[in-house]
Amino acid sequence: MNAAIHLKPVDRVPNAPFYEAPICRYFGADFRSALLGDRAMADAHLTALDEFKFDWIMVGMGLIGGIIPEALGCKVSYPEDVFPVIEKTPVKSLQDVERIAGADVHTNRMGRFLKGVAILKKELHGAVPIACEYISPFTIATRLRGTNEIMADIYDNPELVRALQDELVPLDIEIGRALIEAGVDYIFYGADMECPLLISPGHYREFVHEPTRKVVNALSGLGAKVLPHMSGYIFSTSGTTSPATPRENFAAMNREVLNFKWS
Repeated sequence: MNAAIHLKPVDRVPNAPFYEAPICRYFGADFRSALLGDRAMADAHLTALDEFKFDWIMVGMGLIGGIIPEALGCKVSYPEDVFPVIEKTPVKSLQDVERIAGADVHTNRMGRFLKGVAILKKELHGAVPIACEYISPFTIATRLRGTNEIMADIYDNPELVRALQDELVPLDIEIGRALIEAGVDYIFYGADMECPLLISPGHYREFVHEPTRKVVNALSGLGAKVLPHMSGYIFSTSGTTSPATPRENFAAMNREVLNFKWS
């Protein structure tokens, strides 16, 4: 896994799909428990690992979709057989941002999720690394404000976009620290809301880069391997010529990530 991530020769392609949703459905007592529970989450992943011989454990979809937003003030429902649903967002104006800053991220749901990670770490005995999907301050902000609303805020209320992320940076680092201490090896740092499908490179540099840089550097400093992930085709938007084949395209994407100077 480490060799593949650094684009070094490997003896085989790593068996490391983004697999959490299907294994929750097929190996969990129910989808909700396998996403959020401690022992139930661990059992679902260990069963799937034994069945499919994965080269990593991938967790976190319940964390980013429900646990973090709820801890920061969203009203979230947890249906039995689908992902968590954000039903109400807490940030309507700048006045709401201060309340986010005082949030206690160590909720009961967070504790159960971290316990599940710790169980996996103990029972894996180092056989495979644990990866956790995680999100940047801007992506958290879209959950607290609403995606449509924050995209409009970039034009109409830029101070709110900046202020909200400023308050989220230490909270994002604190949750990341807890993940690392529980046993997470790879921070799969999702930035889907930052991709060129939604915002321009100029807006990324203006609003998103600095808070993201702070969190990535902090988590790297704590010992995690941070794997930035951005959906969408990033080359034509950034002015780079598209590689000729999917293999070259993938290699070029990884070179950009690995050569990017966060600090």
